[in-house]
Amino acid sequence: MKLYNLGKVPWYESQLIYHAVAALGREALCLVPPATPYVCIGFHQDVEQELDLDFCKVNHIPVFSRDVGGAVYLDSDQLFFSSFSIEITFRFQREKRHFIENFSCLSSMSISE
Repeated sequence: MKLYNLGKVPWYESQLIYHAVAALGREALCLVPPATPYVCIGFHQDVEQELDLDFCKVNHIPVFSRDVGGAVYLDSDQLFFSSFSIEITFRFQREKRHFIENFSCLSSMSISE
């Protein structure tokens, strides 16, 4: 697995990088803290129900709709990372229950997406 420790990047690059790595099917751990704050909204979420868009606009906080996950606020004081493993992806696609059981320890950790 390749490590990409990219340092602080523009907010949109922090999203584009992990989407590109996944789309290319590369195994990688991406460390990409955003240089400026932004908000991500999950693909299946209603942005107007989840966020105060007026607040975001007044405070110049960009909003990005991503392919996975839920709503999250990210800024330069957070370590934003993404990990992609081809083996885990195939296992997950074949047997979701097995994946969840093997990685259930993550739910007890204070890790956010």
